Amino acid sequence: MPTDQITRRDILRAGVATGVMLAAPQLCAAADVKIIQTTPPRDGKPFRIAHLTDMHVTERNNAQAGFAAALQSLKQIDPPPQFLITGGDHVMDALAQTRERTVEQWDMYGKILADNTRLKTYPCIGNHDVWGWSAKVDYSAEKDFGKPIALERL
Repeated sequence: MPTDQITRRDILRAGVATGVMLAAPQLCAAADVKIIQTTPPRDGKPFRIAHLTDMHVTERNNAQAGFAAALQSLKQIDPPPQFLITGGDHVMDALAQTRERTVEQWDMYGKILADNTRLKTYPCIGNHDVWGWSAKVDYSAEKDFGKPIALERL
């Protein structure tokens, strides 16, 4: 079996390990076990980053306000993050949309980002950000088919 495939057994092992890690502090406290810090605290200012993913910006389901609120909430972090990483799926669904609709979604995303944060942003492209891959119309001959629009906007 290839080593890059995950089995159900692997998922169960990971779940058990996660449960043990989450329960460990409570178990140690109940057993009156003392945890000793072995790494000295760092001098200076902490380094923070922010990570937002799957914003799926659209005019439906209050998504624009939700993304704006998420960006605004980053201003409350003390000390503030030095930069923002976005994890893909910035727009709701460029996959099956027309080029015009895809551009509308990217315009919404860009305006909300510009209006709500000044953090340097490092984006990762998501599958919903790619134009035309799942469209019923074949856009593959168009110059912007696939990733170009997303790459230009990100």
